[in-house]
Amino acid sequence: MPNIIRNKVFSDFALETTKDTIQYVRPFWAKTANGNDLNDRDPSYTGGPNDPEDPFEYSKGGDFNADDFRKALYEDTRDRPNDELANGIVEGEIGGEVTIHFRKMAAADLAGISGENAEHAAFLSGKWGVNGANYVDGYTMIYGYNPSERRASERAEQHVIAMQDKRSGEFFAAPGFEVTLVKPVLLRDKFFNKLQAYNTGNGNVMPGSTDAAKAINASVGDLVIEIKTTDDVAKKAPWYVEGETRIAGFARFNSEGDFEGNYLGEVEIQLADYQFKPRATAIGVSWSQLTEITLETSYGLSAEELLVTSASQEIRAALDYRAIRLGYAVAKTNASMNPNYYYVFDAAYNSGDGNANAARGKDGYTDNAQTVLSAFDTVGNIIYNEINRGGVSRLVAGPSACSYLKLNKQWSSAGKQAQFGAHQEGTLDGMPVFKVPNTIIPEDEILCVWKDDQNETEVSIAFGTLVPFFSTGIIQRKNFYKEAGIATYGDYHVLNRRFLAIVKLSNLKDIATQGERA
Repeated sequence: MPNIIRNKVFSDFALETTKDTIQYVRPFWAKTANGNDLNDRDPSYTGGPNDPEDPFEYSKGGDFNADDFRKALYEDTRDRPNDELANGIVEGEIGGEVTIHFRKMAAADLAGISGENAEHAAFLSGKWGVNGANYVDGYTMIYGYNPSERRASERAEQHVIAMQDKRSGEFFAAPGFEVTLVKPVLLRDKFFNKLQAYNTGNGNVMPGSTDAAKAINASVGDLVIEIKTTDDVAKKAPWYVEGETRIAGFARFNSEGDFEGNYLGEVEIQLADYQFKPRATAIGVSWSQLTEITLETSYGLSAEELLVTSASQEIRAALDYRAIRLGYAVAKTNASMNPNYYYVFDAAYNSGDGNANAARGKDGYTDNAQTVLSAFDTVGNIIYNEINRGGVSRLVAGPSACSYLKLNKQWSSAGKQAQFGAHQEGTLDGMPVFKVPNTIIPEDEILCVWKDDQNETEVSIAFGTLVPFFSTGIIQRKNFYKEAGIATYGDYHVLNRRFLAIVKLSNLKDIATQGERA
């Protein structure tokens, strides 16, 4: 009997009807009850009254397998989609004075603002009220934003420039930066009527100020801070790129006056339906009655039994190969979404000078094999960072890659199956390792798979089988030939492509020496 690994690498469900389905109930952050966007609470929001972006992906269907899929609540690490915090939008580069406008502004308003060495971060949402009256002092954060960094919008808040002290209103700066209020007054005071006389419009200044042009403008809800970069900013803030990094920020607004719930986000529930449509995988057998008589009388064998058994075994093996090929194809296409889904591990890294010729030697080769687990940890982290769960729990390797894994001290022969066709070769650090021919997976590559053993639906690919084995029965023809048809009925669904990745082992010694003469 052939080895069966499809159900070990993926999930195999027994179908009861031709319309069986797998259904996911997935919760998402939705718009407000009144249909207003929450996008200016998302780091990727770039502002503008006609902003075409959809950071919370309200328009997307939520499919796991879309490149820019809409994340469910349990996949989303954003912390304020339903909070009184909203993003500031940046115009210009880091350096010099920055005017933050805590009031509703259109792009045209920003274009009309000028000032020597001044940049502007505007909070465009109406959440701030008239002249910033709903701005809550003490919660303002300033951070860097590098548009050239992949998924920079999601990491922007890691690049902290400054945070505001709730008592003094001053800003504490991160290493490499100096951030100061242009005027040493409490932000909460700027909207008091008693300070209206000090706005720049009438030429007066804030208490302690000597420069009316730099005073906080209480009448329009603007805050002026100064951001300076020190000489070692490039070393202490590696994300900072001169001329590219922008300023962003967020602050708190008062929602007590939001009686209609314009700014209160809600949770939406969506049902994702994956219906199986079983189709036949069939094979035919035929034999002559003379063959049947010869085998039975001479060897005591049944031609029917031999042929039917061989055909059924071929179907079972084909299903395994088809499943692995499908998983490999899905993982390969993931590299277009994120190049790190195709991860290269250099097997010769510690072998002399680390080139292909060095891989033929023994020095350091086995030692480096002890670090191969880090490649699977890296791939697992990529999956985890993408959707906030998952990792690597199974490995399907080409022959040479499987041999290399055996050099690791965490290798065990536990679970080893007969060595023909697709089979389990052992385990590596508790992960089952399956070996397939290089016509299924390349010699030096490993398919990394996540499957949750506690939840069969938390898997990359689900296979459904309606009829595991079906035969037409024997048909007797007048020319003394017999024939039969054998089939299995099933289908599959790629539930989550992000649970599949590939590790390539470069500079494998046995590949470098294959075909060479002694």
